[in-house]
Amino acid sequence: MTQHIPLARLSHVFRIADYLQQVGFSATSLMDRHCIPQRCERRQGGFVTSFSAARFIKDATYQTGIYDCMLKAGLHGRTYGFYAKEINSVGSYTTLKEYLHSLCSNMVKESSYVQVSMRYENSLDGKVNIVLVISDSSQSRIPQTELYTLGILLGAVREYLGWPFKPARVYLQENHVGKDVINVNFEDGQVYYDAKFTGFEVPLPLLGSRPANGKPHEIIYNGEECPSREFVDSLRQFMKSYVGMNIFTVGMAAEHSFMSVRTLQRKLAARETNFKRLYNQARFEVSRTLLLETDLPVADIAHDVGYADPTCFTHFFRTLTGMSPRAFRKEGRLQEVVRADPSQGALTQERSL
Repeated sequence: MTQHIPLARLSHVFRIADYLQQVGFSATSLMDRHCIPQRCERRQGGFVTSFSAARFIKDATYQTGIYDCMLKAGLHGRTYGFYAKEINSVGSYTTLKEYLHSLCSNMVKESSYVQVSMRYENSLDGKVNIVLVISDSSQSRIPQTELYTLGILLGAVREYLGWPFKPARVYLQENHVGKDVINVNFEDGQVYYDAKFTGFEVPLPLLGSRPANGKPHEIIYNGEECPSREFVDSLRQFMKSYVGMNIFTVGMAAEHSFMSVRTLQRKLAARETNFKRLYNQARFEVSRTLLLETDLPVADIAHDVGYADPTCFTHFFRTLTGMSPRAFRKEGRLQEVVRADPSQGALTQERSL
């Protein structure tokens, strides 16, 4: 049963790590929690297929409740360019074995972090199976990344076969994830914790299976120069998690988006924006929310969005809105009152006359 979890807030700015932890994903250390959003978001699936990205993500995450959280955070479906890179077909595959090989090679090609390989293994019952082995090649390996990729790959196999295939054996290299989460996603399968690798078995007889819809599945890649508006909006939303820490750089944005800094800058320019402008928009959106929805002092809000000097924050806010943060808060509160009781607006106008 899907677990619905409300967005958690930390220092009035949502942190993806908070609600990932609520569904069983634990940080290696609480001190690392601010790094989890970047790692989890930008690496949830390093390959692309002709499947709808939204369906892909949903199939991999809905059972743990993470999908609901992603929806609320605006992280679903085609939000990220690296989830749904689609244009030119570069090949078609008529068997599951060919298809899995293509997924592995495309993951290596498209992802700097998560890689998948296939190898033959003798299982404990003496049968030979294909094992999809997932590895995180980054300097700081995040076990959650491997688990998420495991779910994505399982979704790929199920989508291809057209039925809810459940692997008989699942291997997890490190047991940093709650067993309840694993058991829900891979029920009826035997889970080996603290194994030498992360992956799951696919029986050899299934490798010759044809696509469920009778048509070859295609691996497709997006060479589109101009990113979708959803991608830009998503990147700005992602920046909002970091505005108070003054650590977010254009390099981090590029890494998060699975592209080089130069490519990201070119794509943002195609949308008539740039990194600095997008980051300032994220700062403003967080500031506006805190001004209108909390009673925090302006100085505290300035600090929360990365300004050590409240005067600089006031100048920044006045440049964007034409009024000071205090005036903006007062005006916003007044508008809320008027919306709740239109007669108050008339009284306010009479007093001003």
